[in-house]
Amino acid sequence: MVREKEVGVLHEGDVFRQWLIDKIGGRIGNPRCRVVVSLLRPASHTVCKYRFVGEDYAVVAKFFAEPKGKGTNYNAKCAMNNEYALLKKAGRVIPAAYPVACSAEFNCVLVTEYVAGRSLVHSLRKERHPFQRIATVARMHETLHSRTRGGYDKTREFSTFHDALDRLHLPGAERRHFDDLLGEWWHSGRLDRGHGCMIHRDATLANYIFTNHHAFAVDFESAWEHAHPVHDAGIFCAELRHSFALRNQDAALAEPYIGHYLAQYCRDDNEFGYVTDVLPFFMSLGYLRIARLDMPDQYRNYLIREAIACLSSKG
Repeated sequence: MVREKEVGVLHEGDVFRQWLIDKIGGRIGNPRCRVVVSLLRPASHTVCKYRFVGEDYAVVAKFFAEPKGKGTNYNAKCAMNNEYALLKKAGRVIPAAYPVACSAEFNCVLVTEYVAGRSLVHSLRKERHPFQRIATVARMHETLHSRTRGGYDKTREFSTFHDALDRLHLPGAERRHFDDLLGEWWHSGRLDRGHGCMIHRDATLANYIFTNHHAFAVDFESAWEHAHPVHDAGIFCAELRHSFALRNQDAALAEPYIGHYLAQYCRDDNEFGYVTDVLPFFMSLGYLRIARLDMPDQYRNYLIREAIACLSSKG
């Protein structure tokens, strides 16, 4: 869950405050209002919320030149421009956090409008039957994938899998087992296809925000083009099972929600058959992504076993 801590106020005369006001333009009525700053955690970079007091308006600023995780070897300006462009593209087909502006002059900052609502994490914990929320995310994924068709890079899908494995530093025999399974998937042709699409790629439950009347996708830092459309579905379904395993000690409780998601995502029986055939590959990747987080060894080992079981699926 995202935690918010108020850390200060931007006063008139502050250069960054003035830049924000200029970029926001007519979205606020009083450009002299107080601007309250809050730090948002956890996050891969310094991320701050700026609330314009009395205006019912706020923005979120991500500073790409201030990484907080282990991945610091990257071009911050390129990463900033990439997410800005992908947010623009995604926003033309699905409701996504609106990108207000970006600037390399302020530690490579990307500013998006703040979406005031509750994430799918809250829905699963507090609502008795959040099936409509799940269906909304499924339709959002289907729309994004079907309306951004382009080339397809199969090699990159496998490269990101190997990268996830590299980060886990598995024992030699276990890593070789994964490599053998990946080789079987590569040569099977199950992931071959004629076209790809844009994907969210970070399809975690926290990245889908629900307001009173709308749903929004947020955080497109990791988004890809030329990707396999089932990538998002696999990550999302692995996150659902992880959520129930962690909270209820029973991942199987997620199955009705996964079934509902797939029924809403797929347009017909043929597509359902195709999606469910390749879904285990991307669910396996989803488990490995989660296993990189700080957690007890026993639970990490459980996630790795789940990843192997998915990858061992023969279709």
